[in-house]
Amino acid sequence: MDRKRFLAVWVFLVGWAGLFVSFSAAQRQSKETVFSCDFESDTWYEQFGMRSNPEHVDLVSSDPSRKFEPLAGKALRIRVDRGGHYGASIMYHFKRRTGVEPEEIYFRYYLRFGDDWNPAGGGKLPGISGTYGRAGWGGRPSNGRNGWSARGQFNKQTDGKTPVGFYCYHADMKGQYGSSWIWDIEKRGYLENNRWYCIEQYAKMNTPGKNDGILRAWVDGKPAFEKTDIRMRDVDTLKIEAVWLNVYLGGKWTSKSEHHLYIDDVVIARKYIGPRKIDPAEYIFPSVDELAQQKGLPDPFVMPDGKCVRNVADWQEQRQYLKAMLAHYLYGQMPPGPTDIKVDKTASEALYEGAGIRELYTLTISRNGRSAPCRFEVTRPATIKRYPTIIKNGYVAGERRGYDAGPDAVKHGYLLCEFQRTDLAADNPDSRNTGVYPLYPEYDWRAIAVWAWGHRVVLDALDKLGLADMDKVVATGHSRGGKTALCAGIYDERIAITAPNSSGTGGTGSLIYFEPGQRPQTIGVHIGKHEHWWVPRFLQFAGAESRLPFDAHFAKALIAPRGLINCHATGDYWANPYGTELTHRAAKIVYEWLSAGDNIAMHWRKGAHAQNEQDWNALLDFADRYFFGKKATTNFNRLAYPDSTLPVTWKAPK
Repeated sequence: MDRKRFLAVWVFLVGWAGLFVSFSAAQRQSKETVFSCDFESDTWYEQFGMRSNPEHVDLVSSDPSRKFEPLAGKALRIRVDRGGHYGASIMYHFKRRTGVEPEEIYFRYYLRFGDDWNPAGGGKLPGISGTYGRAGWGGRPSNGRNGWSARGQFNKQTDGKTPVGFYCYHADMKGQYGSSWIWDIEKRGYLENNRWYCIEQYAKMNTPGKNDGILRAWVDGKPAFEKTDIRMRDVDTLKIEAVWLNVYLGGKWTSKSEHHLYIDDVVIARKYIGPRKIDPAEYIFPSVDELAQQKGLPDPFVMPDGKCVRNVADWQEQRQYLKAMLAHYLYGQMPPGPTDIKVDKTASEALYEGAGIRELYTLTISRNGRSAPCRFEVTRPATIKRYPTIIKNGYVAGERRGYDAGPDAVKHGYLLCEFQRTDLAADNPDSRNTGVYPLYPEYDWRAIAVWAWGHRVVLDALDKLGLADMDKVVATGHSRGGKTALCAGIYDERIAITAPNSSGTGGTGSLIYFEPGQRPQTIGVHIGKHEHWWVPRFLQFAGAESRLPFDAHFAKALIAPRGLINCHATGDYWANPYGTELTHRAAKIVYEWLSAGDNIAMHWRKGAHAQNEQDWNALLDFADRYFFGKKATTNFNRLAYPDSTLPVTWKAPK
């Protein structure tokens, strides 16, 4: 599998992690979880089958002299003394603990280098092994029959960062010592001191005698390394013996000073684990009357405990909290994607003098003995292959409204898919018995969330048909469809670019700030007309918008660092252009903090409420730049209200 395919697989895993990984608080009960340890118990070592606390290791909840900040409660502190090598050698033996040695395993832990971490050379970190006390460490080379290992490793710091990777003893190794493979995808394996990183490793044993063993690594949930041609063994008696929490500085050299690192939240599982998540049920969301009035746009960096996000690891957890907040107050809870779908082609025609094809499909979703159809239309270049894909929620041929972007998409080499969103949920107040609602009666979602979920299901269908390039997916929609596209981009990480168009209240427009002199589309306007779009809690903020704990910049920030382009018209006052630009500027603070400032864009045009040719040209121009590095001809930095004051009292973490 090449790197591009690995990235695609990773996006799939992250988008569907909820199907096979429970939240952190419940990981001990997950059938896919083999082992977990949060180091909160003073007898944590008993979980590893040890009788006493090992030397050089202790539990801490504070260590201010080394700038330690806890991940959650206590952490395992590991010390390497001056003049020494040894830090820790803690093993979880599968056969002793479970009775079975696996052929493949996922291992995740959190790692933090202390303020005093500055090794003069390389050393070992936690990893996966099968040494059997015979070979695979300490200059005992592997020959395919005696043992193997894939511990973590670190090298001497470069520009203040510690390179980490795999240190692998394998049957094709050269010489007496293991192979060094640094995690170099986008330099994600270069770690700073004084921050937590989520480290995940995956090992799959090779077919005996064949070079098809696999090692993968993720840092903070993003791919950092992959190698798929490893020969660990020539005999099937070698398997994955243990997860090895090994910390060891040097080989022939010793530590010139005392060094510390911290480990927390260890999980071993049969499926991809990913960064820590908190069960949404554990969050407490106050009622309207209990919420304080906001001064300016709310701060997206304030965590549930009142503290502020300090680093990217914190932000990954904060994203889960903000997603849960929007689900609670705005969208409702969405189910995972369906496991039973059927796709039938119902019509096809050649277009554009043979350069393109338009196809009509019906997607049938089945669950609990019920079924619901959804029509979607594909316009693509004539050659059958996977294309960069734009999915729009709206209407299919015969019911389409507005500009047909099919010719533009084909000209740029894109597939354009539009699905009939009202097949999934009717657009009226009495829609709870229509579409997919009867298939999922236990969920409190409303129409915007249902239609957003439709993006997920249609993308699954296009992937099944072999038509979508899963690395290059765009979600778009106009007006209520823009609100929908924004929601889709928040909850489906496979969407690389989110492109809401003139979406107003509940979309990219502020819920609090409107241009003076223009009629505002407040929450109260939706009562009695569009109540079916939102959960009832949202409508309770009518007249009390100043108590909202979020605004549109939260939704936009949740897309980061992926692409976000918001097209709007300066004369489309009902969709709140003024408030849209304010929340764009607020969200850009988050994007720039994540070093992704170029990935958020606004495009302004004159005119009124539509998704017209100018809007589509801007979307395609942004997508070409984002996906292919092409030079954009569109000005994405022009502001319609450059002199307006941004009402924020918060800043990004340093």
